[in-house]
Amino acid sequence: MISRDQSNKRWREVCDAFDADEIDKSLELLKDWESQERLSIEELVYKARAIQLGGEDSVYELGDAKELLLAALGREKNYPVALTELGYFSWAVEDDAGLGLEYFDKAIAVLKEMLGKARDGRQKCLEELEDLAEEGWYRTRAPGKAEPIRLRP
Repeated sequence: MISRDQSNKRWREVCDAFDADEIDKSLELLKDWESQERLSIEELVYKARAIQLGGEDSVYELGDAKELLLAALGREKNYPVALTELGYFSWAVEDDAGLGLEYFDKAIAVLKEMLGKARDGRQKCLEELEDLAEEGWYRTRAPGKAEPIRLRP
């Protein structure tokens, strides 16, 4: 098992290669990584993207990209990034707008639910902070700053 620092460094190398349009290098790094440990769902999706953008001389086929996206969904069935990628894959690669629409609709439903939960949690935090302010407590930082809120009487 590799350390978190090693994993972060390797992930950065993969992303840097991908961002520099060195898709084949990105795929080589992922293949090497995969030989040492199981790829995360994020890495599976990244590899699927790289396969789709890879050159014609790639050892991978477009079907491999779909398998990776389905594998990501096999681990987390409501992973919105994989659902979205499958929507594009179905529409653009397989020329199946109907199936693409199904994946996009599922991704939208998952994201709406997540957004609703985030809004609910945010509202509860605001209500608690308002209650504390009424009791004479106040914030010692502006909203959006990285440091934690410290409340003082």
